Amino acid sequence: MSFCLILLNWERERGIKIDFTYPESVNLTKEIIDKIYATHTFLQDETKNEEFIEIDHKDQIIMSYFKKSMDPEEEHELLIFLTLANEKPEYFNLKLKVISFARNVFNISKEERKDYVINNIEAKFSKETQKKKILILGRASTGKTSIKKVIFEGKNPQEFLEESIEPTRGVSPSIYSWFDLTLGFFDTSGQELDVLLSDDQILSTAFENSDYIIYVFDYIIWNSQQQEIINEINNILRIIKTKSYNMKLILFCHKIDLIKKQKYGSKASQQIMDKYFQLQISGIRHKIEENFNLPIYFTSLYPKLIYNLYTAFCDILGKLSRQSLNIKSLIEGTIINFSKTMGFITNTKNNIVAQVISEDFNIELLNYAHNLTAQLNQTFLDMVENDNINYFLLSSYKGLTIIMKHLNLKELNIMNLICISETLTNDEIVDLAMQSGIHIENIYTYY
Repeated sequence: MSFCLILLNWERERGIKIDFTYPESVNLTKEIIDKIYATHTFLQDETKNEEFIEIDHKDQIIMSYFKKSMDPEEEHELLIFLTLANEKPEYFNLKLKVISFARNVFNISKEERKDYVINNIEAKFSKETQKKKILILGRASTGKTSIKKVIFEGKNPQEFLEESIEPTRGVSPSIYSWFDLTLGFFDTSGQELDVLLSDDQILSTAFENSDYIIYVFDYIIWNSQQQEIINEINNILRIIKTKSYNMKLILFCHKIDLIKKQKYGSKASQQIMDKYFQLQISGIRHKIEENFNLPIYFTSLYPKLIYNLYTAFCDILGKLSRQSLNIKSLIEGTIINFSKTMGFITNTKNNIVAQVISEDFNIELLNYAHNLTAQLNQTFLDMVENDNINYFLLSSYKGLTIIMKHLNLKELNIMNLICISETLTNDEIVDLAMQSGIHIENIYTYY
């Protein structure tokens, strides 16, 4: 990443003065510097002595950290960090680095600052954004592309339950920004799975540098071709071993909503269908454990079961992304203390990026809760934008108390914290959301 840094100070009598730049050749016009300082002055909060802004200017991203003296007669200090916009740095991680570095610079004497910057800036900022790769495999029509679009592109899962989409051809890579990751997600053609697993050139393109392989099979295929699925999993494991690939294999048994439909349709009682469902899941898990030591998730796009899919990707991406794991840990640390309560965090696409559910939460209510918050989401965002509200509280006729708490982290691709409980009072759930939200904001921002 190409970058440069400028240290400045401002005094009432002599105005702005540049202390030094890194590298020395960097040149930022007086017009831009004045614009940055004027923006900080406009945003000033008299109760705080530091601020952070970002400005897009031509081919540059400019980040500025402002340390304000509480005495108006003393000088104010600025650290301006510039990087080329076309390199698309990971903003989430870069902002934290700039803030941390600026604080370190201003916590030492002026005489030591230049040496500190020269000795530490390359180590701090030259490291590239962490890059990870996930490869998804499976037969045709098992739902691989739909999973990708729901998890990473914020598509409505209902669309894929009602109509099929064009099948993927060959190996189709997509690049996503996920917190501190640049994530390559490689979708593959189910019709060409046999070719992919046997052609060395295609196999090499797909498998190389993968951190995780997700193998998807659906419930219907498992029922009719169980041994063939086991053989395919063994074949993938053989390829990983013989090619000495450093990657992990994860299994998705998808479309588990079909378990009840295939056996009973809508004729049996809910209790009978639930018992049959659990027996089928246990049977598949037992058979997999007999043959493999591999993690397996039972997933679906069906509304009452989609939480399993979100949980699966929260787990997987939590192993690849430090920030993703931290976000989940933050809400887990509070939600775990309450009975029949859940919490999740959404990004700017209204997609769930972290989810925690108490073991005793009524799963039958989860679909209702997700649908209700989805319907309220746009209204809530409009209210936040127009009225600057902090949270939205709702008591449901089904006995749920729901709070949507807006987080001031839009620039980091984090939007809302939603807490839902069957047991907490209005005051208790407000306190839970407020404390959790403050904790998250304090860690990932500072104003």
